[in-house]
Amino acid sequence: MTTLADLLILASQSPYRSAVLAQTGFAFTQVSADVDESALKQSLTGQSPEAVAVAVARAKGSAVSALHPDAIVIAADQLCVVDHHCLSKPMTADVAIQQLTQLANRSHQLVNGMVLFRHGTPLWESTQTCTLHMRALTDAEIAHYVHCDEPYFSCGAYKFESLGIHLFSEVEGTSDAIQGLPLLPLLSAMRAHQLYQL
Repeated sequence: MTTLADLLILASQSPYRSAVLAQTGFAFTQVSADVDESALKQSLTGQSPEAVAVAVARAKGSAVSALHPDAIVIAADQLCVVDHHCLSKPMTADVAIQQLTQLANRSHQLVNGMVLFRHGTPLWESTQTCTLHMRALTDAEIAHYVHCDEPYFSCGAYKFESLGIHLFSEVEGTSDAIQGLPLLPLLSAMRAHQLYQL
């Protein structure tokens, strides 16, 4: 059983990040960050995906840490990058189909930015990149997948932890990183800052 130094907050309402963090055995709560991600990302146009992902994670963590200064706050952001272009969450079936058509039979990257806060202060930040190779897909396969999995709020228009696994031929990265919360570097940072004991 793990012992945390303080209350732990995940600055995200993502069910995927929550499921990944739950694997650690930590008790934690989820708090949504009041951050206009679209406006922030727009203001960071021209910066690298790594810089953008960390900046958005930092903004989320800062907003939640300001409301809960005594807590340990984990914040993260993920970008789907293809040809140096970041894809937004599709939101609709038509856009999901367009994005998957663009990604089919080629490689893309998922860039994760993470920041760790305590007492309102950022303690650590990191980026982790996964490369995913999507297999060749027919239009019918793409349409069927989107209908079944409804990946409208997922980076890259797929749910890797669900039926989206069928879309890929190879991945370079861990499943937790693909789902938006790379655990090994996060846990290493938490131990280094003496935020928990096993």
